[in-house]
Amino acid sequence: MIKIYSFHHHRPDFISYQFKTFEKFLTDEHELIVINNATYHDYKMKNREECDKLGIKCVEFDQPPNLNAGDSHGFALDKTLEVYARHNNDLVFLVDFDLFPIEKISIKEELLKDNQIFGIAQSKKTVSYLWPGFLIFDVPKMPQFETISLKGGSVEGCNVDTGGKLHNYTKQHPEIKVRQIRSGYWTEDHPILQRIEHKYIDEYQSWIIEDKFFHYGRGSNWDRYSKDFIDKKNDASFELMDTLLKE
Repeated sequence: MIKIYSFHHHRPDFISYQFKTFEKFLTDEHELIVINNATYHDYKMKNREECDKLGIKCVEFDQPPNLNAGDSHGFALDKTLEVYARHNNDLVFLVDFDLFPIEKISIKEELLKDNQIFGIAQSKKTVSYLWPGFLIFDVPKMPQFETISLKGGSVEGCNVDTGGKLHNYTKQHPEIKVRQIRSGYWTEDHPILQRIEHKYIDEYQSWIIEDKFFHYGRGSNWDRYSKDFIDKKNDASFELMDTLLKE
């Protein structure tokens, strides 16, 4: 069974959509597990409540104090690998909290295929790695899986984002087969977005990945868009998923 670990912060309204879209569109046997990485108590409780309503396992880790958002995410990723993923005898799929399948898909047959790692390529200078928000591991086929870190920081003298330290593992294990794709694109002209009568605009900067996944994008609103902008983006995104779930 594929274990899907989704890292949630302060958008409990996404949990139900993520659960329902994976149930509808993922053809592989799977389990969605929420990593409750909320900083504030109220959001942590709301995430728990959503998981309880849906019957989803909700996992929390005690984090060191005063971590910034990137370090907090990296810590949660590494604890998930250490405590859960390394013991899995099938695939592990790490996803961002604002990523949703939108078409029928098999993770094993259409994404991973005969590789051990699948993900979206990123790089900083000479350091290449994979974005940890859409990352698949075939754990049983990966030697020394316990040595993987997905934190950011310094790699070969380069400051990398969260996920950057995966570079160390793939460099040490050149025998590992890695399938990399580009990040997809955001465009109001994509056919899947035509189903909501052009409410989607490029400024929302949502990704369509492999024509099979919708990434809401900037779900934490780290770039501080106005409430009106976010409300409109939410309306369009939720309408899209509601429409697809009804079909």
